[in-house]
Amino acid sequence: MSLHFDIETIELAALSDLHAIAHCQGIAAARYRQETLGALTLSLAPHEPQCLELNRALGMGGREPISFDAIMDVVDCYRAAGIPNFLLHVDDRRATPDCLRWLSEAGLAARRRWVSFTRPPLPAPPITSAFTVEEIDSLHADAFARIGGYCFSLSESLQPLLAGLINRPNWHVFMAFEKERPVAGAALYVRDGIAWFDWAATDPVMRRMGAHQALLAARIDAANALGCRLMVTMVGEDVPSRPQPAFHNVERAGFKPVFSRANYAPK
Repeated sequence: MSLHFDIETIELAALSDLHAIAHCQGIAAARYRQETLGALTLSLAPHEPQCLELNRALGMGGREPISFDAIMDVVDCYRAAGIPNFLLHVDDRRATPDCLRWLSEAGLAARRRWVSFTRPPLPAPPITSAFTVEEIDSLHADAFARIGGYCFSLSESLQPLLAGLINRPNWHVFMAFEKERPVAGAALYVRDGIAWFDWAATDPVMRRMGAHQALLAARIDAANALGCRLMVTMVGEDVPSRPQPAFHNVERAGFKPVFSRANYAPK
């Protein structure tokens, strides 16, 4: 199997498990669901228009060639669901000139790329932090959901999704504390020897103080302890118009960029 395949497989597995959590919690499909269109997986959250993490389509150009009809099927699905803003991830290896023209004709334009990073099972670089990081249980579920919900633009009604990661098989959730105050959280999903780093969020008043780096180190240690052969994460591209501090934190933690993914959204 290729590294590219491993990355896309673990990402999709983590996202699909989030959908399973929603089902277990009785969250209505009208609020959050997944649909399959051929080889594509669509995540739809009609009442969360600002949360692109839950409104995105994966697999375009992966197992099947890109076509104008496939692109329009995605656009029509989100349009029918009343979702005005979503991301269509496109595999650059299949992005021919025809593909780029079809995307434009479908009313989609390029947005900031997402960069995939990987890391081997090596110790985390030493860091100095003012925060204490712990793997948490349900006692801190509300705090984790509140911080993550705010940072990822989730409404209060859907924040229980994040709380549902705690004590869920394959998931490990960590929180950074300033004394006893929760200031940041992050999740780790482990399957088939691969660790997926996800849902990192910091209270806005506590950003740029090292909480994210501390959470990265804790999750690296946990992934090593669990015997993972590969660690994976994905971060928005760092560009002058939209700086991305997390991009550099991930690099400092020993992750290396593998590829960047093209993202398209309605114009």
